[in-house]
Amino acid sequence: MRLASVTREEIMSTSFEVTIADPSAAFDEGEMVDAFGEYSESDGMILVTMELGLRCVTRVSASPPEITVNGQGENGAVNGNGKVSRQETGVGSFESRLLLQPKVVLESVLEVLDR
Repeated sequence: MRLASVTREEIMSTSFEVTIADPSAAFDEGEMVDAFGEYSESDGMILVTMELGLRCVTRVSASPPEITVNGQGENGAVNGNGKVSRQETGVGSFESRLLLQPKVVLESVLEVLDR
């Protein structure tokens, strides 16, 4: 854990992190993809993550310029696959972009299987 922290925060400016969907959360279209979305309405709790996602975390300068994505500002800007978010820590500011959304199976798939 310490090595990963030192590498990311003190040496490298960008790291890539594998992501999964939180199994205790409800489906969020901006953060994940429903594997069976074309067969039924995407709703309900997450049963399992089928495919991993990928997040890019970049350290930015102390006073970065306003970030724009497709002409929209940083707060809540959507880049086609997810949101751009910024986190302030004791060692600086980090920007996080979801590059690839995890693919999940939802409770609604049970309705498809019952047909």
